[in-house]
Amino acid sequence: MHGVGRIGRVIALKLDVGEDLLKRVIEACKEYQVRVGVVSAIGALRKVRVGIYSGEGKYKVIKREGIYELAACIGNVVPGENGKLIAHLHFVVSNGEEVLAGHVLDGNEVGVTAEVFILEVLDLEVIRKLDVEKKLKLWVFA
Repeated sequence: MHGVGRIGRVIALKLDVGEDLLKRVIEACKEYQVRVGVVSAIGALRKVRVGIYSGEGKYKVIKREGIYELAACIGNVVPGENGKLIAHLHFVVSNGEEVLAGHVLDGNEVGVTAEVFILEVLDLEVIRKLDVEKKLKLWVFA
């Protein structure tokens, strides 16, 4: 299965201390009416909430506090079956002693700054729908 779209606008966000990475991505997509998008970010976080997929639709949650470098963050924003936007982001963070990688959860607070690009994808008909067998919300193309 596949779909074809094209890149539209590029939205750039500079996040400040205390802002929630995931929430700000969704808010920006709503503000600029981005229905489908590609997300990339770098920066630093002071609260880290990472989900490690453990199978059968379940995630192990790891929580940390202190300054963690946001070395890489990439993902996408796609509407769910109900039209509500779902941000699916993964990241790699490190405090110099520990490296964590996985699914970006709510509660990842910016520690210094975060620089985020959202690339709008136009003409791509895709939604996230629950795959009952895999117990995950996966892409379905129209």
